Amino acid sequence: MDLLSLTQDPPTGPNAASAQGAAHPLTSPNPRMEAARLIAYRIANAQRITRAKLREAMTASYGGSDAEGAWSWKDAYDAAEVAETRHLLKVGKTLIAADPATALERLDAMAALQPPNRLRTEDSMALQQFSTPAPYAYAAFLAAEIRDGDLVLEPSAGHGALAAFARIGGARLILNEIDPDRAGALEALFDTSVHREDAAEIDDLLGDPERPSVVLMNPPFAKGLARGDHAGEAAAHVWSAFKRLAPGGRLVAIVNHGLAPGAPSHGRFWRRLFESGQLRLAAGLDGAVYARRGTTISTRLLVIDKLKGDRPRGADPEASCEAGTLQGLLDRIAALLPRAGAAKAAPRRIDRKPPKATRAVAASAPIIRSVTRQGAEIDYEVIDPNEAGGPDPRTGAAIDASGIYQAYRVARIRIPGAKDHPTPLTQSTALGSIDPPAPTYRPHLPTMLVTDGILSDGQLESIVYAGEAHARFMDGAFVRHPETGEVTETGEDDPAGFRLRMGYFIGDGTGCGKGRQVAGVVMDNWIKGRRKAVWISKSDKLKEDAIRDWTALGGGAAEIIPQSRYKLGRRIGAYEGILFTTFATLRGAGRDGKASRLDQLLDWLGEDFEGVIAFDEAHAMQNAAAVKGDRGLKAASQQGRAGVDLQLRAPGARVVYASATGASAVENLAYAERLGLWRGADAPFTSREHFIAEMNKGGVAAMEMVCRDLKAMGLYCARNLSFDGVEYAFLDHQLTPQQVEIYDAYAGAFKVIHHNLEAALEAMNVVDEEGSKNRHAVAAARSAFESTKQRFFNHLLTAMKVPTLIKAIEADMEEDRAAVVQIVSTGEAVMDRRLAEISAADLRDGNFDLTPREAVMDYLVHSFPTQLFRIVRKEDGSEVAEPVFDAAGAPVHSQEALERRDAMIERLGVLPPVTSALDQLIWKFAPENVAEITGRRRRVIRHKELGGERVEIENRPGSVNIAETNAFMDDRKRILVFSEAGGTGRSYHADLGRRNQRRRSHYLLEAGWKADAAIQGLGRSHRTHQASAPLFRPVAADVKGEKRFLSTIARRLDALGALTKGERQTGGQGLFRAEDNLESNEARESLRIFFRRLAFEPQGGITLAQFEDMTGLTLLDKDGTLKEDLPPIRRFLNRLLALPIAVQNTLFGVFEEIVETRVEAARAAGTLDVGAETITADSLKLMDAHVLRVDPKTKAETKLLRIARRTRNRPLSLDALHGGYGSKKAEYFVNERSKRAAVVRPATPLTDENTGAVLARIELIRPNERQKMLAEEFEETAWAPATRDAFERLWRTEVTATPEFSQDEFGLVVGLIMPLWSLLAAKRPIVYRLTDDDGAAHLGRYIVPSMIAPLLEACGVEGAAVRMTSSDMIAALERWERVPLSEGAFIAACRVMDQQRLEIRDAPASWLPGLKACGCFTEIIQWRTRVFAPVGDAQVLERVIARYGPPLACRTA
Repeated sequence: MDLLSLTQDPPTGPNAASAQGAAHPLTSPNPRMEAARLIAYRIANAQRITRAKLREAMTASYGGSDAEGAWSWKDAYDAAEVAETRHLLKVGKTLIAADPATALERLDAMAALQPPNRLRTEDSMALQQFSTPAPYAYAAFLAAEIRDGDLVLEPSAGHGALAAFARIGGARLILNEIDPDRAGALEALFDTSVHREDAAEIDDLLGDPERPSVVLMNPPFAKGLARGDHAGEAAAHVWSAFKRLAPGGRLVAIVNHGLAPGAPSHGRFWRRLFESGQLRLAAGLDGAVYARRGTTISTRLLVIDKLKGDRPRGADPEASCEAGTLQGLLDRIAALLPRAGAAKAAPRRIDRKPPKATRAVAASAPIIRSVTRQGAEIDYEVIDPNEAGGPDPRTGAAIDASGIYQAYRVARIRIPGAKDHPTPLTQSTALGSIDPPAPTYRPHLPTMLVTDGILSDGQLESIVYAGEAHARFMDGAFVRHPETGEVTETGEDDPAGFRLRMGYFIGDGTGCGKGRQVAGVVMDNWIKGRRKAVWISKSDKLKEDAIRDWTALGGGAAEIIPQSRYKLGRRIGAYEGILFTTFATLRGAGRDGKASRLDQLLDWLGEDFEGVIAFDEAHAMQNAAAVKGDRGLKAASQQGRAGVDLQLRAPGARVVYASATGASAVENLAYAERLGLWRGADAPFTSREHFIAEMNKGGVAAMEMVCRDLKAMGLYCARNLSFDGVEYAFLDHQLTPQQVEIYDAYAGAFKVIHHNLEAALEAMNVVDEEGSKNRHAVAAARSAFESTKQRFFNHLLTAMKVPTLIKAIEADMEEDRAAVVQIVSTGEAVMDRRLAEISAADLRDGNFDLTPREAVMDYLVHSFPTQLFRIVRKEDGSEVAEPVFDAAGAPVHSQEALERRDAMIERLGVLPPVTSALDQLIWKFAPENVAEITGRRRRVIRHKELGGERVEIENRPGSVNIAETNAFMDDRKRILVFSEAGGTGRSYHADLGRRNQRRRSHYLLEAGWKADAAIQGLGRSHRTHQASAPLFRPVAADVKGEKRFLSTIARRLDALGALTKGERQTGGQGLFRAEDNLESNEARESLRIFFRRLAFEPQGGITLAQFEDMTGLTLLDKDGTLKEDLPPIRRFLNRLLALPIAVQNTLFGVFEEIVETRVEAARAAGTLDVGAETITADSLKLMDAHVLRVDPKTKAETKLLRIARRTRNRPLSLDALHGGYGSKKAEYFVNERSKRAAVVRPATPLTDENTGAVLARIELIRPNERQKMLAEEFEETAWAPATRDAFERLWRTEVTATPEFSQDEFGLVVGLIMPLWSLLAAKRPIVYRLTDDDGAAHLGRYIVPSMIAPLLEACGVEGAAVRMTSSDMIAALERWERVPLSEGAFIAACRVMDQQRLEIRDAPASWLPGLKACGCFTEIIQWRTRVFAPVGDAQVLERVIARYGPPLACRTA
């Protein structure tokens, strides 16, 4: 590369040999300038200044190395910057003669030769020494319009970059620099004297009487000599220099981004300046400009003219702007008015060259006014859903509607020229059973998005329906309370009222292109003139993805503007654009009287905003409402509240939610304010709380119905990449005896730490025999210990699984696969602290450990409590502990606590370290083969060499994640390790557009604490446009406590499938069972039973005292009774992980047995939450269908289907009975009343929840059914032992008498169900799916036959039966169905003391006299009055129905 078409002669003089690598260089009289000369020679010849070359030049000039103390690296970086100025002075005339765009390109190339300077010393920080990059100095020089004869003042000259351009431009110089070393270098460079004053007072301290005509300056931003840290430091410097400036002169200053007009904190500065100054330009720049100088702080270039006389003063129109990049800044400078008093010159033209691919920073530059894009209306044909039927267009095969998923296709519209999605999409059968309404909205988009397939037909469908939803408003008007901010309904004539626009939810799975759909919605509105939008996402790193999706549709990268660019309290200056922000930023509160981030955003949007607000990764707003948790009411999250507040304060905004994991629990859907679920007169639920309560009552099945109904109303879509070819298989790791020994040793060490913690708290006087004297101190100490323990054993267990993982990866390499490893944490914080404490010698020799053990050491050193407390008696007589300080104010430590801490450090230090999982993988396969995308800034690399290994601390730049991703996708590396911090939003799949198209083996090595993130991680390797689907392999150790992690994922798979895909039964291929779900109600109940049993007797050989000692959990109150507030299941399971392997497996095994028993009992009782169940039968015939309701807006129908079911009876033959149940414990019985036969055998026992006693059970096996009951209840029945002959005779008789088929009828409410939710209310809504005899798939609320007639009556369907006959009622009750009454009461069959009865349940107390008058009777059972109707008396049932039956009038939906 020929940098500036110039070269220099090789170095000469006594040190010439040093440039050629002389072994014994001589010492120069001015070693810094000599080093600068040698470095400048390399710059002139376009040689990159590496650390090795920098060391070579410094050693040659100083006569010794840095190791010998001859020079420091600060000296080296200073010399490199002096060399740059030296080179500029030599080639500057040629440089400024070129056009500005070419000059900037050459300066960028020169700056890239410099080594990045991230070294900071105490002096450099105190003086804020961030030297001006040469390209930035050139831009300031152009803005100053320096001419021959100008006198230029540089108050903080540094290494002279600004001064160099002033000298090149022909000006005389006044230089000031307070750092003596830098001042000396300046005198040598410019051959002039340099002042050494405090530049904040330059006007007062400068002795030179001549006033400068130009000031070029880059002052300290926030720290000064007199005031130390101070936000107004830059303003003080600029104001003093401006006072020194001659009238008619120009000041150009590089300042911090916050020093802008209108900033409240700098109001006084601007008021004073505008008294005699005119602001020409205040252009903001990205922090990337300063990246090589060791900071990424955003800056601003100020151009201020000092006017003469009575000319207007203030700011030019559009002076305040965001240039973003230096090229953008040159564009703004070109439009500047000429300096005051100068002859008017023609505006300079700055040619913009096409940006290079490597200049990604330009993508973040905001705009002032965008280019108008042309778009055409996207037309389509509305089709009947039946026309979209038929075979799968890809395969030609019929779409299977009986499974969990089915092939997806656009159902209601046909867009000419639209292309199929590049990878097959699926949808759940539940969502496939409902169609969206016919749309009318026509989006406007560039036509090439359709014709070129940039947006697929499915993605275009989302844009159409989003526009359709945004054209509607919720019913009614709303008003916001001025103080509380609560939004409530009001009258439509209320002048303060406003309407809320409907929103749209894109629930597509990971990899389907949600970001591109969001960009499409924004583009549609952009073309229609709504050119302000908000894009909110989970992390600022996802801005790259937003830019990618927006530019893919033809948008400009500069139109994505990060809100973080604008300081808190400043107004957003962009006229239009897409403001990118994060949920964390959005929750930022105002400080020091400044507006909050949310207020800042709303101020930019304006009161009448009608553009798009896109909530990407919307599940980050989880817990938007306070919910009940294990430990009481859990407050709403700040970012959830901020998201809800934004939706309500911008009522006209077009809201789009996008998330593949929309909510991990129903409470987390509370952010969806714009879906019409609980606001408006037509909302199916009266409030958010009502919605949550109903969803909790209905379980997963109810959530499925909500998703379907939202799709039916045109407010929701959810597609997934086809999982065909995705395989799931556990990778099991068996802990070796050595690993078990190490694990147990650490468990023992933590037990000692725990005991010493309690002893230390006593020694500190915080705890005594009466309890805590300072509960905050005690809670903080125990919390720090438990969190450290939890993280340690998580890291330890993860690290122990790596040997098995390594073998699996080696097998992948042999079988030509690529490996993707998913982890959660890297331990970077602890590593950074340890590296800061390790000596240079130990670092060089590799004599240190960076393992999970170091986290424990770090806790003991920094967090183990040692400060002494003093007991103080308060006025009320109570005693509290207060910390003790000595006379100097330093804390006094307990010597005993210190001794205990030191002893534990010594003991822990001899235990064998276990290298972290991440480092094991990198050290095994080498950095050149492993792409690490974790966000770590530093890591330890071990290089194998002859005679041993060399250790290197590798610093990693911020852009390394992009580089590592490209290395993996381009097949330069075959192994990739990613974490949530580094991997969110990225793609690691076998992309058909990239070189690495090998099949991925995706290993879930560390599941972590967030199941949402674990599940989304799978979507990184399974995405659109891939050559093959991945193999998903959770890595599990044979430690029962680790089941806690996988159980969380099992729970999320249940709930996430329902909420975001309209379907609970996700394709887990049997990885998880109901028993694995340790967050279920059954698991929570089991834990209480376990604690209750443990309080009475040892469990698995472990006593209560031993359990409390090992886990630190307390189960009993002081009076010896079981606590009401027992530890929640997460805490219990986390504490188990810190126990020896054998102990935790024993305890977990006992607990697991109780869980399995509870799950079995819930399944038998029909209360297990199983979501939407599938009805299968030999025949399911649709008898008739009644329309119950037609939605007035969407025209979606709600129907009641009457289904006739015929099921083949398969009685158990004697041969099958003897073959499968002929155990020694099975006995033959005959019922003396019914003369029926049964086999009786022992069943799994139950545990009494109150006493903990084990209750024996039996299983009754009959030809057509099986039943379990308590053994003591069985003894009171009519069953008696029988001989084998008598038994077999009766058994054969019943088998022979069994008809071939059983037939019955039931109802299914399908279609839009939410408007009828209250009418269909039940204690537990049951949702079924079925495929009828004609092949049509249906999914809806199951209706028992006895409810069909009342439901038809209530909806006003003509021709419906009026009443059930007594025989109908008896038949329904014999089928154990409910007969409905009014006010939610019903008649149900039940068993009391082994006798069948008819009970009237949930009846109001006021009914009791009337029910008795009808012939019913009462009985008090377990202190509760229960009402029964006599069995066999049909007249009593008819009287009850006549008096308390369901109303006939139609209810309003």
